[in-house]
Amino acid sequence: MAGSVSSELEPEEKWRKLMSSKALRWLMPKSFRVSNDEIVPAKEELIKMVPLWYNITCPVQIIQGGQDRLVPAGNEDYAEKMLVNASSVRVYRLPKENHFIPFTRPELLSEALLRF
Repeated sequence: MAGSVSSELEPEEKWRKLMSSKALRWLMPKSFRVSNDEIVPAKEELIKMVPLWYNITCPVQIIQGGQDRLVPAGNEDYAEKMLVNASSVRVYRLPKENHFIPFTRPELLSEALLRF
C-alpha cells in the first residue's frame, strides 16, 4: 500500500503543531493524538530518508488510489523514481480508489500479493 514518501507532497497543516501543545493535546481523542504524533514530524523524516532510497534492493510493489485524501497520488511516482536499485518495482495505480483499498478491493490486494 502506498505510503507518504515524498516530503513535497506532505501538506502544510500548521494547526497540527498547535494541537500538539500540552495546553490543547488533552482535548483530542487518543486516536487523533496518535495520528498527529506520526504526521507532525513526517516531512522532516522523509527528507532524512532521501539518501537511504539507494539502499533498497529488494522487489517492491506499490498500490496507490488516485482518490486517496490521506496519502495523495504522486507518492507512488516519487517512490518509483527513487527505487533505482530495487530488483523490481511494480506499481498499481487505481484512479478511482481511495485510501481504503484493503477494504474496498480485497481481491486486488490478494492478487497483487500472490503475484509478488
